[in-house]
Amino acid sequence: MMADRLKSAKDAGLAAAIGGGGGGDGGGGGDGEVALYPNSLWHEFSVLMRRTLRAKSRDGVLVAIGLAKNVLVACILISVYNNLPRSTAGMYDRFSFMFLVGTTLFIDAFDHLPSLFDSRALFYRERSSATYRVLPYFLSTWLSDLPLASLGGVLFGCIVYYAVGFTSDAGRFLYFLLLLILTEELGMAYAHLFSSAGKNFDVASAFLNVIILLFALFSGFGLTESQIPGYWIWCYAISLFRWQLAGMAVNEFAGEYYGPCGHNGTQPTNGTLPASNVTLPDSDFCQPGVWLNSGDLFLDALDFSVGKWECLLILVGMDAVIRILTFLVLTFVNHNKR
Repeated sequence: MMADRLKSAKDAGLAAAIGGGGGGDGGGGGDGEVALYPNSLWHEFSVLMRRTLRAKSRDGVLVAIGLAKNVLVACILISVYNNLPRSTAGMYDRFSFMFLVGTTLFIDAFDHLPSLFDSRALFYRERSSATYRVLPYFLSTWLSDLPLASLGGVLFGCIVYYAVGFTSDAGRFLYFLLLLILTEELGMAYAHLFSSAGKNFDVASAFLNVIILLFALFSGFGLTESQIPGYWIWCYAISLFRWQLAGMAVNEFAGEYYGPCGHNGTQPTNGTLPASNVTLPDSDFCQPGVWLNSGDLFLDALDFSVGKWECLLILVGMDAVIRILTFLVLTFVNHNKR
């Protein structure tokens, strides 16, 4: 009883702050919208944004734990993948690390599912009393997550990039950070979508597990595009892991060389051609003439023929589609209705 009274008081406080409440059915058309929601969209958004940010600031311990987990995972990964050699084996190791980074940061966002379901219950209750529209709630929950996603991605990237032995270049480093931030944001986008569409936590988790499996299977890590059956190629096209992995790989390998090729134990130096009694290089990625392992040939073997900025734009488009779907679900689906 006491908890119900406190919850009612809290709801009343928000309604008072927004200045709304159940102001009648409002007739029809635009006049009905104004009568039902007497405040502007901006006013509703600003109040909800302040409330959401206050709630996150009160959960400072949970935020700190989440960031500490990012640091711990980064340290574990670089304890295995550190100072990778610029060689054929080092190319494969770098590629494996990229796959682990993308999947880890994407899955990390699903830790927020329980709190998202709590937020959805509050949204259903306040929406039923016409406290605010769907759009301000949707925008406030989305935008309030961006700072944490950005901080988590940047922190993770700063720890691992140079420790692993990626190409030392400021532009490539900044692109790597941008891709990590976008991966975190996409993880949050999927978490918001399934917490809005799923009837409960168990249903949402089950479907997300299937999504992760399909995205990982058709990421280009185990199977290249030419090896995927035609009836599954659509999944390869929509797999965000594929575009995230391709962006990282192109950013790292394009235009780079990774040590001299092997020639039966001898190594030509300074681009000198091997002697006539030396067999062909034993590396699949050896660049004839320079006799170095080519990152471009490695990308060709992976069937990654796209540009890194194209990958980034496709991921941004995917994020926009998922966010729009989330808004539509919040607008038209209410799991509290019987």
